[in-house]
Amino acid sequence: MELRRYLAIIQRAWWLVIGVPLVVLAFSLLSFRPDPARYRVTAKMAVTLDAIGGNEILPDMNIYNSWQTSQFIVDDLPAIVRSQAFATAVSQWISQNRDMALDAGTIQGTFDVEREHRIVALIVNADSPEKATAIAAGSVAVLQEQGLRFWNRAPADGLAVSALDLPTTASALSRWPQPITRLALRLMLAFVAGIGLTFLRHYLDQIVREHTDLDGMGVPMLAAIPKEV
Repeated sequence: MELRRYLAIIQRAWWLVIGVPLVVLAFSLLSFRPDPARYRVTAKMAVTLDAIGGNEILPDMNIYNSWQTSQFIVDDLPAIVRSQAFATAVSQWISQNRDMALDAGTIQGTFDVEREHRIVALIVNADSPEKATAIAAGSVAVLQEQGLRFWNRAPADGLAVSALDLPTTASALSRWPQPITRLALRLMLAFVAGIGLTFLRHYLDQIVREHTDLDGMGVPMLAAIPKEV
């Protein structure tokens, strides 16, 4: 039976199957470094387009069109917020209002955006609570102050951004179970590597242990001495 033969091959080199994962485990424990602390702030905003002023003939249609257009703006917001231009504007706001220097590249990689209708949740993850709160506050302020500039529209101040929830403190993110997950993945790969090395060793081994080894070499078997029980 092929399964029994495979098990016999693994049993003969059990030290490889166990040894490789043990070496990986020892190396992982010796080189273990905890993940750096991360902090999160979630700012919620209601984003709409201001109704165009001066339209006294069809005021209801004016309001309806502003609400319809707001949906297109909210659809674009995730891409706008993750852009280099937006990160640069936030960086400038932070340097002017928070006495903190954050480059646009660092800011650009901290954003995640969730939206529900015209409610936008801007999620900021940073390596310090001060950075997280500053980026969140700067993002809301930039949208409020610069509005439609990122859409290259004139007038650029036609965007209505209402901050519904803008926390002043950041919450620490849990650093677990990521290290455990990575260790488990390493051990799984090490176990598979140990199995592979076991069969490679068997393939390169020239010792005759079974009659099937002789069959593969084209050598006839004259006799077999039974193993004592």
